[in-house]
Amino acid sequence: MYQVTPYKREILREQLDDLLRQGIITPVSESENLLITSPVVLETRRSANADKKESQNFRFCCNFRHLNAQTENFKYVIPNLQELTESLSYLVPNFITSIDLSSGFFQMEISPDSTRYTAFNTCFGTYKFQRLPMGLKTAPNTFQLLMDMVLHGLKFRTCLCYLDDVLLCSDTFEKHLNDLNEIFERFRPAELVISKNDKL
Repeated sequence: MYQVTPYKREILREQLDDLLRQGIITPVSESENLLITSPVVLETRRSANADKKESQNFRFCCNFRHLNAQTENFKYVIPNLQELTESLSYLVPNFITSIDLSSGFFQMEISPDSTRYTAFNTCFGTYKFQRLPMGLKTAPNTFQLLMDMVLHGLKFRTCLCYLDDVLLCSDTFEKHLNDLNEIFERFRPAELVISKNDKL
């Protein structure tokens, strides 16, 4: 466990409480046999005001370095950004909507058998993730697979997708509304939630 300054300790407690409330993490019971645990670090967000010591200015991160070293690669392809840019220029849409999933990775559940590998230590106790955390080397590929399954048949036809970001492209406004509705119809059964900050 990394050393935590007093003011960061309080921020860590707030973020842990929030993750517990959302069901993203859960405490590890004493009876669980943990093969590995990872340390936690609070990183300052790029957009954060350095003078403000507030919880939202820090990102809760686990250093899964040792776990990743023992994890097999998951060779599912993540789209190339240049390819996506070229695809956008090919579509030449008149209407574009950008959709960002709210804490995208955390919307994907982890199998119960795998949660113990995500255990992490804090000064408040040991916890484990029930949702897919950032920092696992297979997390981006796994999440991209989920999005590709949800958007099957729509990618490169009406939308482009890079991890938790979706770009909807349409020729006419009427078609754009229909395409947007189709995206939402795909998201509902998958229980995917878009960010409240998105402006549709």
